[in-house]
Amino acid sequence: MVEALYDGSVNLIPVIVDDEVEARQNLDRYHWLDLSMADALNMAAAVRVGVRTIFSFDADYLHAGFIRVPPFYPWW
Repeated sequence: MVEALYDGSVNLIPVIVDDEVEARQNLDRYHWLDLSMADALNMAAAVRVGVRTIFSFDADYLHAGFIRVPPFYPWW
């Protein structure tokens, strides 16, 4: 599984300094979500490169405007 990170079948997006600045703004912008810095950085990097669909079991991405896979069902 880890090999997929390096064999080209997964597109890794490196985090840059500007993403950290945006992540801190995300923490303030979505303060009621109690985001982790990891989620805030993921959001910042995704927005920077134009990714709008996120694979996550965390509904916080929905509140930040992302399309989440798998879909969110309120009865889960």
